[in-house]
Amino acid sequence: SWTRRTPAFEALHGLCAGAEVVLLRGTRPSVQPAACRDAVVLAGEDLTAGGAAELWRRRDGWWIVWTTPGRGDRPWTRVADRNAQEPGG
Repeated sequence: SWTRRTPAFEALHGLCAGAEVVLLRGTRPSVQPAACRDAVVLAGEDLTAGGAAELWRRRDGWWIVWTTPGRGDRPWTRVADRNAQEPGG
């Protein structure tokens, strides 16, 4: 979903129907349709917390590797985090 708004229930149902992975720029709705039960649904809050995601298809489903934990706590990552949180920074 390209919008930063939380998708409506019907719109999310349409996105999840037949999909294995659904990516939402907005926040995850509190109530998700049954069509999303078997899909990996990544939302804006997941990307904010984890950074970029690398998805690997496995026999038992999807394996997700997030970039944020792997970059460590270094001076240049702290500056990047602060700049990302400050609009126009």
